Amino acid sequence: MASLDAFLDMMAAERGASRNTLEAYRRDLLAFDAHLARKGHLSETATRDEVRGWLASMAATAAASSQARRLSALRQYFAFLYAEGLRRDDPTASVDAPQYRRSKILNGWDMFKCTLAFEMFFKPLNVEALKDVSYNFDPRNQLLQGAVTEFKRELAETAKKLLDQGLSESHFPRLDQLASSIQY
Repeated sequence: MASLDAFLDMMAAERGASRNTLEAYRRDLLAFDAHLARKGHLSETATRDEVRGWLASMAATAAASSQARRLSALRQYFAFLYAEGLRRDDPTASVDAPQYRRSKILNGWDMFKCTLAFEMFFKPLNVEALKDVSYNFDPRNQLLQGAVTEFKRELAETAKKLLDQGLSESHFPRLDQLASSIQY
C-alpha cells in the first residue's frame, strides 16, 4: 500500500485526525491489504466485489459496527485515491454498510433508572408540589413532607412494577434504602 502513508498524512494534516484514529485507519487498511494479498491482488486496484468479499469474510467474526467502521476507512481511503487522481473510480461507492441493530431491550438497571427519573422529575404532581416549597427546607414544611412521602410511595410502586415484570431485587438498588436516604 504505497499510498497509505500519503493518505494518513492527509488525514492528520487536513482533518486533524488523532494518533489513535490514524492507527485505527492504518490497522483496518492493512487488514484489507493483507486479505487481498492472500488472493494475489493489490488493494490499490481493488474492485467492488473484493470490498464486498472482505466485508463478507468478517461477518462471522466481527460485529456489524466494526465492519461498518472498516468500510468507512476504506471509503475515505478510496475517496482520497480518487481525489488525487490515483484511481478513476471508487469501489466502495455502491457497497452498503452492514446493518446492525442496537439492542432495544433495557436491562433491569436501565429500566430502574428510566423509571426513577420519570417518577422524580417528570410527574406533574411531584413537580407541582416541589415548586410550591420555595426552598423552605424546614422539616416541618408540610408541602415538602408531602412530596417526600409521595416520592417514597411511588418508589415502592416502581419496585413492585419491576418485580412484577420478572426482575429480581438484585437488578436494582434497594428502593427502601434509597427512599430513606432522602434528606431535606
